[in-house]
Amino acid sequence: MKLDEETKTSNDGKQEESSTKQFTLCRHCDVELQPEQVIKTRFGHVIGDDDKIFLCDHSALCRHCYDELVSFTRSYVRCNEGENMVRKPDELTVGLDLKVFKVDGKWILDDVQRKAAWEMYVELVTRISVAELKPDEGLLREALSSLYTLFGTTRQILREHGPIVAQPKRGGTYTFGYLSIVILNCVLRPVLAKWHPLLSDYEHSRKEGTSTLEHERKWEHAQELREKLNETRIILIDYANELAKAAEIPSLIIEDSKCRATN
Repeated sequence: MKLDEETKTSNDGKQEESSTKQFTLCRHCDVELQPEQVIKTRFGHVIGDDDKIFLCDHSALCRHCYDELVSFTRSYVRCNEGENMVRKPDELTVGLDLKVFKVDGKWILDDVQRKAAWEMYVELVTRISVAELKPDEGLLREALSSLYTLFGTTRQILREHGPIVAQPKRGGTYTFGYLSIVILNCVLRPVLAKWHPLLSDYEHSRKEGTSTLEHERKWEHAQELREKLNETRIILIDYANELAKAAEIPSLIIEDSKCRATN
């Protein structure tokens, strides 16, 4: 839709010359667009809105709506015996107790969000960050390093999938982008900010000939850190379980007792 600014008329009846401004409205959200911001679809797309289906053909769209539309059509338009079958986005109720606050609400999923959730899930379940750290097992330094690497992994996934994974869908509260950042800043960052420098200072006091494991076990704060890591582990497992639901897969986290039974 294009709208023109009417020519102004002066008091004496003469028309004043004024520049005619043309702008376009986005077909989907009605935002006003400048000519250089308009994206025109070259072919028909299907976009879902609750129980309605709209066919947008040769329509002017803003970048946000265009990205939403492309994501929707790529994810949910499936060909079945020559007929287009549209699948509505799924709704997932998220419930995470982060100790500092609770995340409780709806997560509306599309295929891009599912893919990002799967990639993050793989990173979580293949790290020692979701494995229980027994008193006589593992190194505290390795556990902290495993948590730290999740920052780089999360940033990479967010960059690769773009802002669409952080844009709430209609009727939803949470997104992959929001959940992943909350886990980093409200769960992992406080643990690393406190314990990384404390452990680092203690590590520098290790005497030659003393193994790293032996030295860690003598640390007066070792048990306290292990308890904190296991507390963090429980939150990460809950987070991983939500990601598994989003990716529509069963849990791939194997209980520690089952692993021990095979050894």
